[in-house]
Amino acid sequence: MVNRAHTPTRAYCSFQWLETTRALRHRPSSDRRPVAIAAVPSMEPVPVDHGNKDATFTGLANDFNLDKKVLVLLNVSPMENLEDFRFYFTAETEIDTFVSEDSTLTAPALRIQVARLRRAWASDKCRKA
Repeated sequence: MVNRAHTPTRAYCSFQWLETTRALRHRPSSDRRPVAIAAVPSMEPVPVDHGNKDATFTGLANDFNLDKKVLVLLNVSPMENLEDFRFYFTAETEIDTFVSEDSTLTAPALRIQVARLRRAWASDKCRKA
């Protein structure tokens, strides 16, 4: 079980951001210089390349709650690592086509798995951007 007692929540991070911007707004006019505001940390899982294909895509499936059927599709695809995964799809519609290759997924489950794989793909693209 993960101890989340010291993990900042999204609400807490938003509160910190709000307090920072409030403090910047209420400074004296003589001290209004541009100030860099620290980015709010993301709560999004970050894909990690584990060195081999099976471990990398198993980790991706665990992090983003992908179904085992989608994991099988990833493992039989020509992708070998996260860099291949990042450039395998050029648009989100290609992810729909890729996941729909498994005909056993029903319509609601298919939509959920497409959304999760899109999220993983977008997260990986942002990681290397």
